[in-house]
Amino acid sequence: MSEEKIMNEEVMNEEELNEVAGGTWDQVARDADNIRWLEDRYNVRILPSRASAADVNAAMNKIGDILSDFYHCDFGIGCDLHTDDKNNRYYLNHHKMSQKEIWNKIYDRLGIENPNL
Repeated sequence: MSEEKIMNEEVMNEEELNEVAGGTWDQVARDADNIRWLEDRYNVRILPSRASAADVNAAMNKIGDILSDFYHCDFGIGCDLHTDDKNNRYYLNHHKMSQKEIWNKIYDRLGIENPNL
């Protein structure tokens, strides 16, 4: 078996590791918190009061639909959220990204600063 060398630029920092370190309930809860913040800001409801991971997943897709319709653009959000140790997956127009990246794209599209930074 050949020995592999790890280049410095290939090593992930702590923040990058956190972005790929699994689909815990904490990640789903962060998505729900971001959705609730948007609901409060725009006085809309897209998430039930007692939301499951499936509800949050559906709400993320709905946000993409709303942004696509309102801004007349292609802003298709796809996600696969889990509450176990599987990685959550986020997509914007079929391009995979981290949770942080998808929320930055949402806030950028809305023209507001990410309240969680």
